[in-house]
Amino acid sequence: MRTKVEGRTHPTKAKLLNTFVELLDTHLIEDITLEMVLGSSKISKGSMYHHFEDFDDLIECAEVQRFSAYVDLSIQKLSQATMQSNSVSDYRQQLHKATVATQNPALAVLRMDRVSALARAGKSPRFHEALGKEQQRLTDGITELVETGQDRGLVRTDVDPRAIALLIQAYTLGRVVDDVVENKVDPNKWIEVIDRIADIFLIEN
Repeated sequence: MRTKVEGRTHPTKAKLLNTFVELLDTHLIEDITLEMVLGSSKISKGSMYHHFEDFDDLIECAEVQRFSAYVDLSIQKLSQATMQSNSVSDYRQQLHKATVATQNPALAVLRMDRVSALARAGKSPRFHEALGKEQQRLTDGITELVETGQDRGLVRTDVDPRAIALLIQAYTLGRVVDDVVENKVDPNKWIEVIDRIADIFLIEN
């Protein structure tokens, strides 16, 4: 799954970022060189340094962009579940669909990228700040959706919405543990456990 830079971003900067993200589909991040990016994008080194402080800056911006893909997917699916539900029963079904979508085994690479990005943030203050803003956006977005669910009488109000938002992210990141092993948990059993956890926070019918 890729995400592309569009909108107000300068076309040259967007091209460099999109090229790096595309290379991540087939290469380890540490194997991607400046020459590979410039060769694939057909952009000069001078232009690259006009838009980025250095190659590490390009790498970090590309990682944030890829990180954003999972952020946006999570918020989109949870938003649909919250806004399309007219009852707790509907909400439970919609949450199940959102869980199936975000826990898809095919998203293992994005989950791994997310963990790698968080680890890299501990080594670079500049990247820590940039990634922190995206992570804050994810936490705030999910928190707001939980609060909306509380306002609509779908989610219990005696549980802190930000704590629920953190828990949702924790079990998604935890899925990486299973992504790297050969004998994996049955995906349906994993979804079943998450559904049961979600039930704890829903208003009883």
